[in-house]
Amino acid sequence: MTAARFSRWVAVGVPVALAGSLVGGGLAGAQSPAADPSAPPALAAEVTEIISQVEELREFDRTSEVVWRLADKDQALAEQLDKATSDPEIVDRVRQDERILIRLGLLPEGTDLIQLQVDTLQDQVAGFYDTDTKSLTVLDDDGELDLASRITLAHEADHAIGDQRWDLEGMQDAIPDVEGDRIAAFQALVEGDATLLMTLWSSKYAASDLMGLDGAELPGGDSLDGLPQVIQRQLLFPYLDGLTFLMRKWGPGGWDAVNRIWDAPPVSSEQIMHPELYPDELPVEVVLPDIAAALGDGWSVTGESVMGELMTAILVADGAEWDPLSFTLGGQQMPNADAAAGWGGDRLVTLDGPDGTWALVWQTAWDTPEDAIEFFDAASAAFEDLPASQMMSSEDITGTDLAAPVIVVLASDEATKELVIKTLGVGPY
Repeated sequence: MTAARFSRWVAVGVPVALAGSLVGGGLAGAQSPAADPSAPPALAAEVTEIISQVEELREFDRTSEVVWRLADKDQALAEQLDKATSDPEIVDRVRQDERILIRLGLLPEGTDLIQLQVDTLQDQVAGFYDTDTKSLTVLDDDGELDLASRITLAHEADHAIGDQRWDLEGMQDAIPDVEGDRIAAFQALVEGDATLLMTLWSSKYAASDLMGLDGAELPGGDSLDGLPQVIQRQLLFPYLDGLTFLMRKWGPGGWDAVNRIWDAPPVSSEQIMHPELYPDELPVEVVLPDIAAALGDGWSVTGESVMGELMTAILVADGAEWDPLSFTLGGQQMPNADAAAGWGGDRLVTLDGPDGTWALVWQTAWDTPEDAIEFFDAASAAFEDLPASQMMSSEDITGTDLAAPVIVVLASDEATKELVIKTLGVGPY
């Protein structure tokens, strides 16, 4: 799953939308000329030059001019936050994901995921591309572009040019919201492409400026401090894992190899985390029955998603310490990562019942029985502190044709857990 489809835009450095964010969010009423007539001539020339440099590095021609405007940071942030927090569909999705993360023990009880994202956004806007207006926003800093703004512009210009070729929003909207892991994989393609391009641009055009800087001086350099681990990992995944995935393809095959991936995008975080599995290893489709109907009156589904290897790895890490900024590109793994490898497919649903009761059912499939056992043991340990949990492996489950299945049942209390297990008949088949 992803943490939330909070907004459709990102700022370079930290993916400010914790989940479903892609690019662009729409600035209400924004007028977007091809070049903002209010921009100082020297700044306008620099923006145009960087867009041309990006076009050359990315090795395909844009089909029309990249539209851009200058905006005040505070006003742009306010407009984006208003749009993101007033859209009922976005808010509902955030609340669903918030509910799932809390019930899995990945966020503390009482966490307000919307407020957490709003707080994260405050210092992270360095520029963005808007898929609604097809325009790029450059933040006005006294008529000049500092290093962060120039790097951001290169990243967002890649989005703008790519959108002309592939229709980024249309591609993401074609993925159902409940396919959270597939959305995460697509975002990794989008952001990996722009981060690779940004890296090449920085190496060629800003190398001398970057020498001697530490991470805190770059966009988002210190913004992860204090965030829950699940949020840190989700924030970095599309950028770092997406970059690593595409570098494995770009290295031997150049941009032509990357373009072929756009024609057949990755469909799971597993493919992103293990580039050698793309495109051949596809997730197993897991279908859950209508559990709410089986439980009876007063029960309803209040969240559904596919977790994927990414979220499973976060879970089985079980709060162990790790460096979120270095482990991916450095070839390191998250703690206990082997217990998530071998993921084959999954489906999770959480339900609310009478008198504040709730339940969560998570059906998983694994490549081998050994993979299932590793997950069973690691997840059992991770769930020890939750109110009521039970793991069921292939020995307990009948009537399923899934390979090496493991089912997780979590609930608000022991009585509700037993009710759910009894209703499912041990396994959900």
